[in-house]
Amino acid sequence: MPMSQHPQDPHSKKPPALPNAKLASGPLNAPPTRADDLDLPYALFDPIDISHFPGESHYAFGLGIRQVDPYTKWGFEKWTNWSLFDSYALYFNDMTNHVAQANVFEENDRYKLTVIEERVPEGDVIVKGRVERVSGSQSWSLPRTMLVKKTRPGGRDIDPGDEYHSGLHMAIIGFPEGTPLTPDNIINGLTAKIELYENVRRNDLIELSYDGHILEHRVSEDEALGRTPIHIFIDRSIILLGSLKGNVTIRFTVTDVVLNPADEKFPYSKPYLLPSELDPNLLLAPLFLVNDIETFHVDWDTDNDSVFEVLTDIDRVSPRPVPPRLVHVFLSATLANKTKKVFALPPATDTNIGHVFITVDNDIIEQIIGGQFRLSFEWRESNGNVVKASGSHTIVVVGTPISMPPPTITPSELGQVDPTQNAIFGVPHYDPHNPGWLEVAILEHLLPGGGTIDWEDSLLAGPQGGTRTIPPADLARFEGKGTTYAYYTTHDGVTGQMRRSKKLPIQVGARTADMPPAELQGQIGNNVDPGDVVGDPRLALPYTGTRNKDVVSWSINGSGLGGSDNGSFPIDNGSAGRPLVFTVDRKILDLNNNGNLTITYALLRPGPPEVRLFSIPLDLTVGAGARLDRPIIEHASLYPDELNPRAALNGTRVIVKFRPMRLTDSINVAWHGANGFGSVDRTVQGNPATNEVSVDIDSRTIAKGLVDGGQDIQVQYSFFRGAFPFFSEIVHLRLLPLTGLPTPKIDDFDGYILDLSQLKPTARTRVSKWDFIYREQVMWLRYKGTDAYDRPFTHDTYDAAQVGTEVEINGINVATPYSEISTLKDGTTLTVEFWVSFAESPAKTTALRFGVRTYTIQSLPSTLPAPKFANLPGASVTINAVDYLHYAFVAVEYIGMNGTHWIDLEWRYPDGTKANILGKNGLDGGRVDFPIAADILAASLGKTIELRYIVTINGKQSPSYIQTLIVKALTYEQLPPPLINGTPPNGALDLRTYPGNALASVAHWDFARKNQRVWITCYSEGVDPLPVLSNYPITEIEASNGLVNKVVSRDWLDLLIVDKIQVICEVTFNGSQDRTTATRFPVVDYIVLNKWIKDFTPFTDNFLNNWVSKWPNTTLHREPNGNAFLRAAPLTGQGVNISKILTPTIGGYYRVTFNFRVDREAAIGGPTTVQIKLGTSIAVKKMFEIDRWEIYDMIVGPLPGGAFTAEISVNNPTTRGLYDFDNIRIQQRPFPA
Repeated sequence: MPMSQHPQDPHSKKPPALPNAKLASGPLNAPPTRADDLDLPYALFDPIDISHFPGESHYAFGLGIRQVDPYTKWGFEKWTNWSLFDSYALYFNDMTNHVAQANVFEENDRYKLTVIEERVPEGDVIVKGRVERVSGSQSWSLPRTMLVKKTRPGGRDIDPGDEYHSGLHMAIIGFPEGTPLTPDNIINGLTAKIELYENVRRNDLIELSYDGHILEHRVSEDEALGRTPIHIFIDRSIILLGSLKGNVTIRFTVTDVVLNPADEKFPYSKPYLLPSELDPNLLLAPLFLVNDIETFHVDWDTDNDSVFEVLTDIDRVSPRPVPPRLVHVFLSATLANKTKKVFALPPATDTNIGHVFITVDNDIIEQIIGGQFRLSFEWRESNGNVVKASGSHTIVVVGTPISMPPPTITPSELGQVDPTQNAIFGVPHYDPHNPGWLEVAILEHLLPGGGTIDWEDSLLAGPQGGTRTIPPADLARFEGKGTTYAYYTTHDGVTGQMRRSKKLPIQVGARTADMPPAELQGQIGNNVDPGDVVGDPRLALPYTGTRNKDVVSWSINGSGLGGSDNGSFPIDNGSAGRPLVFTVDRKILDLNNNGNLTITYALLRPGPPEVRLFSIPLDLTVGAGARLDRPIIEHASLYPDELNPRAALNGTRVIVKFRPMRLTDSINVAWHGANGFGSVDRTVQGNPATNEVSVDIDSRTIAKGLVDGGQDIQVQYSFFRGAFPFFSEIVHLRLLPLTGLPTPKIDDFDGYILDLSQLKPTARTRVSKWDFIYREQVMWLRYKGTDAYDRPFTHDTYDAAQVGTEVEINGINVATPYSEISTLKDGTTLTVEFWVSFAESPAKTTALRFGVRTYTIQSLPSTLPAPKFANLPGASVTINAVDYLHYAFVAVEYIGMNGTHWIDLEWRYPDGTKANILGKNGLDGGRVDFPIAADILAASLGKTIELRYIVTINGKQSPSYIQTLIVKALTYEQLPPPLINGTPPNGALDLRTYPGNALASVAHWDFARKNQRVWITCYSEGVDPLPVLSNYPITEIEASNGLVNKVVSRDWLDLLIVDKIQVICEVTFNGSQDRTTATRFPVVDYIVLNKWIKDFTPFTDNFLNNWVSKWPNTTLHREPNGNAFLRAAPLTGQGVNISKILTPTIGGYYRVTFNFRVDREAAIGGPTTVQIKLGTSIAVKKMFEIDRWEIYDMIVGPLPGGAFTAEISVNNPTTRGLYDFDNIRIQQRPFPA
C-alpha cells in the first residue's frame, strides 16, 4: 500500500511538510545562515520535515527507508572562493572520518555526494559539511541533527504468505471477534486496543479503518513506552456509517514519523470481523466472487487477470414483476490516498430466479489497490423506486503499489551506448502515473568515495510513455566511466511521495568493432535491390570465433515504419566456430524500399571474465541504383566552364538531375571556392516526379568568391542513402574578375589639381555604390602624398573596416582628412586608393582595388584669416577678463600651415604700444595657439585691443585680418574693498578698544601683479585726507596674497571732527604711476568711536540734544531754507543762558565751535559778549556784527575727567534782542588744536 497522504494530524494547526526540493524554490534544508563561508549540505531525495511534531523540534529533518535505500544523495551549494580541485566532504556523527568525499572538476551551481545505506547510521545523526580549498583554507558548515529510521513499524513481516502484517495486532474491548453488533450494544461506541508493536515510536501515525472509515491517532511518548495503553475510540456515528447488516471489517496500519509504512504491500493488520445486525430489515449483503470463489480479499498482483463478480440473493416474487425489477450495485471505496469514491455498476435485470450475477470491470478494482470497498446493492422498481437495500461486506484490495520498470536506452547493444550520437531515453508505462506529476529522467554514475556524475531532465509526465534525447555533449561525461545507471523518478508534490524506477545499467563508450560486418543476400556494394531477392533474404554473420554458451544478438534497423527486426540465439557445440546463416523476414526489404538499412550483431561470452564483441555496421540503401548527371550552372558558359559575375548580379542556380530520385534523398549541393571564400552548401529534397531539383546560389555567395584575377569554383552534388554517400562529377567553374569598379573622389575636385585654399574642412571623399555590395564586406581607404618636409604621407581612413548599412545603401561618404592634407607640399602628388574584400575577410590580399584618384597639390594661401581670441569667431569680440584669468590664448589657423612657417602675433593697445608675445613656428595640423599672460590681460582691462598675426614663409610676410577684442573693466563686484582692522564696510571703528595706529588691508584681487601702483586714502569732513599708500608698487607676495598691515595714523583718527570716514583704494593694473588711469575699488564707509568727547548739536528734527535754557522764551526756529536753530528772546530782567552736562572719562582740552547770530540789539551802543564756561574754565568773545551768522571757535581747559556743566551765555542782553545758536560742537582733545 502507498504511504499515507496524512503525515500529520489533519486537525493540527502546524504547517504541512514542505514539498520535494526539486519543486520548491530552493533546497529544503538549506537555511539562510552561513558559517565559515559554507552553506549547510542538504539531502536531495525527499527529506521529511518532522520539527513540528511534539518532541521532534531539535531535528532539522528526517530520513526513512525510501530516502536511504540504496543510498542517499546530498547537495552542497557552490561556496565562496570556489575553485577547481577543491575537496568537499560529508560527516555523520564522526567529524574525523567522512562518509563521502569528492573533488571539483567542473563549475556547477551545486555539487553532489552519494552515501550508501550501510554508511548511514540510524537514530540521531549529526550532519556537517566541510570544504578544503586548493589554497589550503577550510570551511565547515554548522552542525545539524537529523533522524534516520531504517526500520518499519511492526518490524519485518515474519509470515509474508499472509495477506496482512503479522506484527500488528488489535482487539475491540468487550467485543471478541464474531460478536454481533446490535443497536443496544453500540450506544456508547467501541474502543479499539492496539497492542504494542515492534519499533513503536512517539509520533507514529496509526490509521484505524472501521469498514473503510479512517480514524487517525498519533502515538504519544507515554504510549510508545508502554506507560499507557493505545486506545482508539470509535464513535457510534462512525459505526452507523459502516455495514448495518453483514460483516464489519476493522483493521489498522502504522506509518512512522519519517513516513516508513509497516509494509509496502501488506501494511494492515489482520481484519477484525464483527457481524452487524444493526438493521435486520436489510437484504443479505452481496457476495464478491473472484473466478467464482467468494473472497473478502483481492491481491491484484495475482488476480489482475481474474473475473470479478457480485452475487446478490433476492426474494422471488409472485407474480413476476413486469417490467422486471433492477439491481443496482455500489462499491463504496476508500482509496489508498484516503479519499472516498463510489463506483455505481450498471443496473442488472432481476429475472426473478432468486439471485443476480453482476460483473465488475477490472479497471475499477485496479483503482482501489491499497484501499478497500464496501459492497452493497439496492433492489429497485423499473421506475427507480427502492424496494429494499442490502447489508454490506468490506473487501480489501492489495497489490504492489508501485510498478516502475526501468527505462530503455536506444541505440545500445548489450548495454553499450555510443557517445558520438544522440541516445534516446525511453520512459515505459508505469504505475502510479499522473500527467501532472514531475517526471525526472536520470543518468547517474557513482564515484568511489561518494562523488557523483549525473544528468537530469525534468518534465511534467504527460501521457504514459515518452522519450528524452540525450545529446553527445551530455553523454561525454559518462564515457569510459564504467557502469552508469539510467532510471526515472516521479513526485506528486507531497513530502515522502517521490518514487524511483528500477535501474538500467549501461556503459557509455565508443563501439569498438571486433567482428566483420554482416552480409545480406542480394547486396551489391552498398545497395540491395528488393527485385533481386526472391522470398525471405538470408542474413550471414561471418564471425567464426564463437564458442559454446556464447550468445549472439543481431539487429536490423530500417528507415521505414515497421521495417526493423532483431533477435538472439545461444551458441552450442554444433554452431560454434562457424558462420551463422539464417533467413530474416522479407519485410526488411519491402518496408524499406527507397530507404536504408543498418545491420549489426554482437556477442556476449559469460565470464569470468565477461567478453563483449561488436561487429562493423553494415549500411545499405534499398532500391534500384542511381545514375548521376553532371551539375548544370545557370548563366555559365560551357567549354570552358566560366561565369561572368555581371551575368549573376542576382545570383545563379545549380540544377541537379539523376535517376531514380527519391523523395527521401537529401541532396547536398556544394559550391566551394578554391581559396575557401565564396563557398556554400545547399540542401534540397529529391523530387521523384521529375528526377530534377535545383538550388539557388545567392548573389552574396558569388560576391564572396570575387578576388583579384578570378577564382576557381568546384560545383558538385551528393546525397546519402543509408550510410552510403553518392557523389556527382565535379564541375571546375572559373568565376571571372569583376570589372567596372568606381573611383574615389574628394568633393568639389573633379580634376587633377587640389587647391588647398579651396579645400573645405567639411569636404567628403565619396565612392559610388558598387556591384555586389553587401554589409560585412571589408574595405580599405588610403591617402598617399608628400608633406612639407618631403616626408612620405599616408593616411588610412578605413583599415579593414566593415561595410555597414549606410554604405551598403549609398556607397562611401566619409570625411576627408582635411588637417593632414592641408600640410602637403606644394606641387606634390596625392593619390586616393580604395579596396574591398568581397570575401568579407580582413586579409587585404583578398581585396579588389578600385580605380585610383590622383591629384596635384596647390598649397600657398592667398589670404590669411583673422586670429581668434580663445578661438572665438567674429571680427569683434567682447570678453570678461576674469573668465580667462587662468588660461587665455589666441588661436591662429589657416589652410596650408606647416612647421616651416614663422608666425608673429600682435596684441596692440589703444595707445599704439604692443604686448611682448614670442613668435612660433606653424604646425602641420593647421593651427597654433599663443598663450596670453595674465599681466597682458591685466594691462588690457577696460581697453579695446587689436589682434593680428604676420606669417613669414620663405622670407615673405603675409599679414592677417584684424580681430577687435574689447576687454571689459573689472566691476565693483569683482574687486575687494579696502578694510581697516578687518572691519566690514559700514561697520564701526571703536578706537576705545585698542591703542596705537589702525591697520588697513586689501584682499587679493584678480590680475594683481608685481609693481602695480596702489593709492589708499582716508577722507573725513573737516580734516585733511590721510594718504595711507600713495603710488605704492606692490611686491610679488602682495600680488599673490593682497595688501596687509598698512598703517592708518591714530593721530589722524583722534583729530576727526566728525565720526565718519571714507576709505578709497585705487590701482593701476598696467603699473602706470598716473593716478588718473587708476581703477577705483569699492569705497568703504566707517563710523569712528573713541574715548574723547565729541558732542555735536545741529538742532535738526527738533532735537535739543540735552541743551536746556535757564530762561524762558528760548525755542527752536527754522529758516526759510529749512535750517533749524535755537533762539533766545529774553524779556526785561531775563538773560540768555543754555547748558548741558558732559561726563568725560579722562581729562583734556576742549575745542568749542558754534554759529552765533544777533538779530536785534538794544541801542545802548555797546558790543555783545559771548561767554563759554566748561566747569570752572571760561572763555569770552565779543560780537561786533548783527544779523549775520558768525562762527565761534575757542579752546577751553584743561579740565580733569568727570562730569561738568557746559554753559553758553550772552552778557548784556537787551529786551527785545534775539540771540540765535546753531551747530554747537564740543570736541575733547589731548592738547590744544
